Amino acid sequence: MKKFLKFIGVFVLSTSFVITGSSHAYSGSINSSSDLGLAVVENKNYDILKELKFRDEFGLSTMSINSLTLDSVDETEFGVRLSKMEEDLISSRITHQSKTLPLVDEFIESNGGYKNVLAYIDQRSGGVLNVGIKEIENEVKFKTNIERIYGYNGNHVNFFVTEYSEQDLNDFHDKLVEYLDRDLNGVKIAEIVVNVPEQKVEVGIKELNEEKRRVLEAVFNTDMLLIREARETQNHDRNTTFNPLQAGVRITNTNTGGGCTIGFLAKARTTSSNFVVTAGHCGSAGNSFKQGSNNIGSMGARYNSGNVDAATVGLSSLSYSNDLYTSTSRAGHFDTVQGTNNEFVGEMICLSGASSPNNAVSCGVLKSKATSTTFNGVNFTGLRTATYSTTAGDSGGPVYYSTILKGVNKGYIGTDGIYSHISNVLSKLDVEPILN
Repeated sequence: MKKFLKFIGVFVLSTSFVITGSSHAYSGSINSSSDLGLAVVENKNYDILKELKFRDEFGLSTMSINSLTLDSVDETEFGVRLSKMEEDLISSRITHQSKTLPLVDEFIESNGGYKNVLAYIDQRSGGVLNVGIKEIENEVKFKTNIERIYGYNGNHVNFFVTEYSEQDLNDFHDKLVEYLDRDLNGVKIAEIVVNVPEQKVEVGIKELNEEKRRVLEAVFNTDMLLIREARETQNHDRNTTFNPLQAGVRITNTNTGGGCTIGFLAKARTTSSNFVVTAGHCGSAGNSFKQGSNNIGSMGARYNSGNVDAATVGLSSLSYSNDLYTSTSRAGHFDTVQGTNNEFVGEMICLSGASSPNNAVSCGVLKSKATSTTFNGVNFTGLRTATYSTTAGDSGGPVYYSTILKGVNKGYIGTDGIYSHISNVLSKLDVEPILN
C-alpha cells in the first residue's frame, strides 16, 4: 500500500495546506488548486486523498487524476471524480460481480461450503476472484464451474492452495471473542478481525509490546494469528427538510442536539407502523428526533451491542419512501437487501452520510465480514469493516451499492468504516425495509 494511504486529512484550499494523521503529518505551500489535481471544480471541494485511495483500491491510474478536466465525469455514483471511460469500466465490473457472486456463493455452499475453501475479490487487479482451496473432491470440476459462473470480459478466477479455509478463520475468530476485553495473563484483546486475503485473524492490542506478544503466542495458534497495535474506535455523531423522508439525510436528536443519518425506512412485520432506522448509539429509548424542521417521532427499539448498532424512530405524520440521497435528493433508491451468504471480501461498499453535503458518497471495498471490538466499554462482534470514508454525523447512514441495501454505518475503526450487516439489523429490530 502506498504511503499516502496512511494519511488522514483535509485539504485547506488557500496559500497552504496541512494533512494530519495518526502517524504522519505534512505541511507545505501551494500556488493553486491545480497543484492538488483539480481539488476545486465549480466551487465543489474534493478530498484528493480519498480519490487517490479509491483509484489505488480499484486499479485505476493514480497519475491520471491530474488530467481530469471539467468535461470529465463530475458527480459519479462512487463519490469521486472519474473519466467517462473509468466510470463505465468500474460500473460494468461491479454490475457483473453483483450478478455472479451470489451464484458463486450458492455453488460453493452446495459443494461443501466454506469448510475447505475461501474466496475474495481483488479489485486492484481488475476484479479477479481469488479462490483458495484447502481440500475438495473433484477439484477440476469445481474449478471449471467457478470459472464458468464468474468468468466474463477479463473477470477471471485465480485458484491457489490455502492452509486454512474461511470456516477455519471464522472458528478461530469465535474462539478469540471469548477473550475480548478480558484479562488474559495481563493482556486485553481490544480488536479481532478476520483477514481472508492474508488467511489470518488479526488481533489488536493496546500498547502492544514484546511481553504481550509472547503471552498471546503461548496461548494461540501463531500460524493463524497476526498481532498488531489496536486501532482507535469511534462512533459518529443534508440539513434540508424532506417529506417524504429518504435514506442518507440528516436527523437531529432534540434531547441531546446530536446529529445522525437515516439508514433506511422500514415497516413493522406484524403491525402497520412505519419507522426511520438509524444507529442505536444516536440516542436512548424515548428520545425525540427531527428531520429539518419536521418532527419525526421517538426512538423505540434500540440495540447497541453484539452484532448490531441500530434503532427505530417511529414516524408520526411524515411520508416515507425507498429513496436515497446521494449527490442530490432522491438520486438513488433501494429495491433489495443483501443476504449474509452473498458477501465477498473485496466487493464494493458505499456509504451515503449526511455530514458531507458536497461529496456525501464514499465507496471502498469490504475488508472483513467478522470484526469484533469494543466501543466505550461495550463489546461488539461480527461487525463488518470496509474502506469507505466516514465522519461525524454519518452514524446510522445507509451502507449499500447501487440499489442493494447492505447495512447501517456505525463509525470507524482506524481508517476503515465499520457497520452492522442489514440481515442482523432487520432481525434484531423485527422490521422489513421499505423497497417500493
